[in-house]
Amino acid sequence: MREVDTLSAVAARHGIHPNQVRDWCRLFLDGGKAALQNRAKRGAEHEATIPDLHAKIGELTMRRDFFSKVLGR
Repeated sequence: MREVDTLSAVAARHGIHPNQVRDWCRLFLDGGKAALQNRAKRGAEHEATIPDLHAKIGELTMRRDFFSKVLGR
Protein backbone atom coordinates (compact mmCIF):
# COMPACT_ATOMS: atom_id res chain seq x y z
CA MET A 1 0.00 0.00 0.00
CA ARG A 2 2.99 2.26 0.55
CA GLU A 3 4.12 1.76 -3.06
CA VAL A 4 7.73 1.12 -2.05
CA ASP A 5 8.10 -1.61 -4.70
CA THR A 6 6.48 -2.14 -8.04
CA LEU A 7 3.61 -4.59 -8.39
CA SER A 8 5.93 -6.91 -10.30
CA ALA A 9 8.53 -6.85 -7.53
CA VAL A 10 5.95 -7.62 -4.84
CA ALA A 11 4.43 -10.39 -6.96
CA ALA A 12 7.83 -11.95 -7.66
CA ARG A 13 8.76 -11.85 -3.98
CA HIS A 14 5.61 -13.77 -3.05
CA GLY A 15 5.45 -16.02 -6.13
CA ILE A 16 2.13 -14.74 -7.45
CA HIS A 17 0.96 -12.92 -10.57
CA PRO A 18 1.10 -9.09 -10.55
CA ASN A 19 -2.61 -8.94 -11.38
CA GLN A 20 -3.36 -10.72 -8.10
CA VAL A 21 -1.44 -8.06 -6.15
CA ARG A 22 -3.34 -5.33 -7.99
CA ASP A 23 -6.68 -7.01 -7.28
CA TRP A 24 -5.87 -7.39 -3.57
CA CYS A 25 -4.83 -3.73 -3.33
CA ARG A 26 -8.04 -2.64 -5.04
CA LEU A 27 -10.12 -4.84 -2.71
CA PHE A 28 -8.42 -3.42 0.33
CA LEU A 29 -8.77 0.18 -0.79
CA ASP A 30 -12.42 -0.29 -1.75
CA GLY A 31 -13.63 -2.13 1.31
CA GLY A 32 -10.72 -2.50 3.69
CA LYS A 33 -10.66 -5.37 6.10
CA ALA A 34 -14.27 -6.38 5.44
CA ALA A 35 -13.58 -7.10 1.77
CA LEU A 36 -10.69 -9.40 2.60
CA GLN A 37 -12.64 -11.18 5.33
CA ASN A 38 -15.60 -11.75 3.00
CA ARG A 39 -13.26 -13.19 0.38
CA ALA A 40 -11.75 -15.56 2.95
CA LYS A 41 -15.24 -16.64 4.01
CA ARG A 42 -16.22 -17.37 0.41
CA GLY A 43 -13.00 -19.36 0.00
CA ALA A 44 -13.90 -21.51 2.99
CA GLU A 45 -17.37 -22.11 1.55
CA HIS A 46 -15.85 -23.18 -1.77
CA GLU A 47 -13.44 -25.53 0.02
CA ALA A 48 -16.43 -27.30 1.57
CA THR A 49 -17.78 -28.24 -1.90
CA ILE A 50 -14.54 -29.85 -3.12
CA PRO A 51 -15.37 -33.40 -1.91
CA ASP A 52 -18.78 -33.18 -3.64
CA LEU A 53 -17.14 -32.03 -6.86
CA HIS A 54 -14.58 -34.83 -6.72
CA ALA A 55 -17.40 -37.34 -6.27
CA LYS A 56 -19.23 -35.88 -9.27
CA ILE A 57 -16.07 -36.07 -11.39
CA GLY A 58 -15.70 -39.74 -10.45
CA GLU A 59 -19.32 -40.44 -11.33
CA LEU A 60 -19.07 -38.72 -14.70
CA THR A 61 -15.79 -40.48 -15.49
CA MET A 62 -17.41 -43.84 -14.81
CA ARG A 63 -20.37 -42.96 -17.04
CA ARG A 64 -18.07 -41.82 -19.83
CA ASP A 65 -16.04 -45.02 -19.62
CA PHE A 66 -19.20 -47.14 -19.61
CA PHE A 67 -20.67 -45.45 -22.66
CA SER A 68 -17.34 -45.56 -24.46
CA LYS A 69 -17.27 -49.35 -24.02
CA VAL A 70 -20.93 -49.73 -25.03
CA LEU A 71 -20.47 -47.63 -28.15
CA GLY A 72 -17.12 -49.28 -28.98
CA ARG A 73 -15.01 -46.14 -28.88
